[in-house]
Amino acid sequence: MTSKILDFGNAFLKSVCTGDDTIDIKPSCLYYLTNSDIRNKTKGNEASPLIRTSDDRQFLLGDAAASFGGANNWSLDSKLSVIREGLYASSPVSQAIDLLMVCVPDASIDIDLSNLLGHHSYHYNDRQIQIDVSAIEIVDESLGAFKSAHSHLFNYPDENNVVITCGGGTVNLVVYNGGGNIIHRGVSKDLGMAALAKSIATELKAQFNLSTTPKVSQIMAGIASGVYNLRPHNLDYSQLFEAARSDWKGQFKQFVNDNLCDVDYCEFVVVGGGAELLKSDSITPGIHIPTNSQTYAIEGLMYEQN
Repeated sequence: MTSKILDFGNAFLKSVCTGDDTIDIKPSCLYYLTNSDIRNKTKGNEASPLIRTSDDRQFLLGDAAASFGGANNWSLDSKLSVIREGLYASSPVSQAIDLLMVCVPDASIDIDLSNLLGHHSYHYNDRQIQIDVSAIEIVDESLGAFKSAHSHLFNYPDENNVVITCGGGTVNLVVYNGGGNIIHRGVSKDLGMAALAKSIATELKAQFNLSTTPKVSQIMAGIASGVYNLRPHNLDYSQLFEAARSDWKGQFKQFVNDNLCDVDYCEFVVVGGGAELLKSDSITPGIHIPTNSQTYAIEGLMYEQN
């Protein structure tokens, strides 16, 4: 049986197939080619593919899309509308997929992805690809992290424990009981990495009297790499970042306290790209931040399937 796990997050598209230990990660940025781009024979590559669909729409995903000024997933109102694009961009070879597991922020809401079932034909760069999807399972994006932490990280796995996902667009907090049932959920749209990057970009423009506000995507790339230098101005904004990070941590702690004031809980696991910003800090007792925080959740689902 071939299972494929697809997590089209706000900042990164993560995917993996059973039998393959390599998790594919691409920036979640999409750019739909214009007629001019097509005439200019715009190309993709393996890291940032050009996809041509059966209805002749063409799009880039990843860094190449960002270079054209594409739309980042955290900037879209509906992430589910681009799941098909994520499936194609993460499937460079023809295959039959017995089970497609799609990670979403909240699996309890009514989600219809039936249009992904069946046969798909498209071009991945210059290759024609055929895939068939037999079944789809909607999975809460926190579930894999809970499964990993419950088995390998929590000191008290039978107690109520908290999974927090710090993503590009949102911070999601989910409380699981020892049996794996969700007993509480909270979400903040103001604590995602995009919001932090936007505050830094706004302050950069004011502090250095720039004519335009730096792109949020560029600041997010700096946060991800730890290189706080604004091109082409060659401005070092490391101190500005630390100040913004300190304010963000305070808001994060307040968000956690507000959501858990009436909930009995024991430990935390924090995953996602923003988890790195909490390392070396005692935000709250019993907090675990895995070294592989970016892929920790999808790994938990992957190991269960293999």
